[in-house]
Amino acid sequence: MILEGRRGLTGVGVLVIFIAVILVAALSATVMIGVSGGLQQKAIQRGERTEHEVSSGVEIVTVIASDGSRGNDLEHFEVYVRLQPGSLKLDLNDTVILADTADTTQALTLNGSVVDGTFPSTTRHFTVQYLKEGPSHDDGYLVKGDTAKLLFHHHDVAPGATRGGVKEHKKMRIQIIPRLGTVSEVYITTPHILIMERMTIWPAFS
Repeated sequence: MILEGRRGLTGVGVLVIFIAVILVAALSATVMIGVSGGLQQKAIQRGERTEHEVSSGVEIVTVIASDGSRGNDLEHFEVYVRLQPGSLKLDLNDTVILADTADTTQALTLNGSVVDGTFPSTTRHFTVQYLKEGPSHDDGYLVKGDTAKLLFHHHDVAPGATRGGVKEHKKMRIQIIPRLGTVSEVYITTPHILIMERMTIWPAFS
């Protein structure tokens, strides 16, 4: 009888240990599922953020330049832009326009106080004029439905030359560089003869 009692106690002990093992395994599984779910959510968020950064940016529609009838150079530039399809709202205050030729490079930031289409007074800034405002329009930003033109001066000073604009038949690159998103750029060659006061220089017409 004593041996049978000991066997019963042993059986209860084994059962308790077995239940404890099951509880620990269940708890571990719950923790692992929670951690896995958290990591998966972070990965999805990171992927969405990366996708938006890659797809966000500006579409350059056309580039117009003026002052061509005086001095045979172009000084005033108007870059017509809108958001790329699927792009997030773009902060123009965190955007740089880089305009360069073989002789000069200008990095321009937004003069946010001018939104009426006036050209900036210096070659360090660009201004913005909204031609069409989207339903969520916000000054200083480019949002879905907005069409705007970015205005700036470019003084292309070649070695030994006086202050002036981009001369006839010269290559130029304009880049729009947001803080987040893709860089938009166009390559331009000015006409062989500048006889018009205001002309479209990109896209080029054959």
